[in-house]
Amino acid sequence: MGAKAVIIDHEPLMAAQLKKMLQKGKTAIEVKAICYEGEQAMACLAAHQPDIVFLTLEMPRVSGMTIAKQIEAEKANANLSKNVG
Repeated sequence: MGAKAVIIDHEPLMAAQLKKMLQKGKTAIEVKAICYEGEQAMACLAAHQPDIVFLTLEMPRVSGMTIAKQIEAEKANANLSKNVG
């Protein structure tokens, strides 16, 4: 079984396109959930325990950077790669 992933993105179309790309490719990544609200991100991550998180940095109300900092604080072994562009 491949890596488990969660997508956190307030744009449903972008999240759906990313999920489709991951399913289409020859990756061993299984998308377990898509979370559209930053406020619900940590509960979603706790429920699914993903190996990989695809996170939009700019979101309304709770930013992706805030979520990334929460992940780092709660998961000492988290290896976060922050890419923008």
